[in-house]
Amino acid sequence: MAWTEEQDLLLCREILISQPYKFPFGSRERGHCWSEVVNRLNECNQPRFTVDQRAVRERYAKIEKYFKNRMAKEERASGINGEESELDQAIQDIMGMAEAAEEEITQKAAENKNSRDRERMTAEDVRKRSMERLSETQEREKIESEAKKRRSNADTLEFLREKAEKEFEMKGEELELKKREIETRRKKLEYKRERDRFEREKKEERRKKNEKNEEMIMNQQQQRITLIQQQQHQQQQIVQQMQQQNAAIIAIVGELADK
Repeated sequence: MAWTEEQDLLLCREILISQPYKFPFGSRERGHCWSEVVNRLNECNQPRFTVDQRAVRERYAKIEKYFKNRMAKEERASGINGEESELDQAIQDIMGMAEAAEEEITQKAAENKNSRDRERMTAEDVRKRSMERLSETQEREKIESEAKKRRSNADTLEFLREKAEKEFEMKGEELELKKREIETRRKKLEYKRERDRFEREKKEERRKKNEKNEEMIMNQQQQRITLIQQQQHQQQQIVQQMQQQNAAIIAIVGELADK
């Protein structure tokens, strides 16, 4: 299908609502989000869509690439970007959302990898311990026990300090994630309201257009009725004139006959 700027804007709004980029590439959840975008677009009456997942993904990739190239050209030409349209702002919001989601996904993947590495190291240590001879195990445990006894209060305080710092960092990250979620929900609500307003305006335009067409049809019908009445009146005048002429001819004929 041939895409219009209005259709591109609706596509970007639906992407911001469904947020497919917050899930890993190729995941079932990401595909489900794209399906939601496709279904809502195909349900739209004005403008109409006939699209599938591949079509909407390729269309968005194309307009994002065009936007980046245009912004780069404008910046190289004048050093500043030109006035942004609503479509430009929507594309920038999607790009920011995708970048933040990618960072979060990468961070979670790194955390999962570290967790697996720790589990692997623990398993290797268990195997190593099980393979040691009893005397070596006792000697090692004796050394570890002596090392624990020699641990000073300073080491304990350092451990507690590091633990508190990590907990503080984790709470800060949780707070930042919650802020992002709140902002995302706010944008989602705003775009939903904008989409509803857009639909209402379209319906109102169609209603006014229908009323105007009906008024035009009624005027045309009234004009035809007036024209028919005028034609009937002219015909009646012609008939009266003919009757008068016939009466005059008959009178003249009668006078000639009497002579």
